[in-house]
Amino acid sequence: PSPPPPPTPTFSSAVGQSSLKYAAGKDWNNLPWESRELNLISNFKNKIFKYFLYVDNKEHNCNAR
Repeated sequence: PSPPPPPTPTFSSAVGQSSLKYAAGKDWNNLPWESRELNLISNFKNKIFKYFLYVDNKEHNCNAR
């Protein structure tokens, strides 16, 4: 079982919620846990690249030929 993600910074204004600090925390928490726990940057980059390819292929609805 994965531990709970770290809390996303909270901001009361729309400006705060559009900040890099808020977006980075939110995006980090949305990554698969097994990617976030990797110790080597090369392993992390490889795992994240494969994850984004998977997400892109899953959500891509192009019918062009």
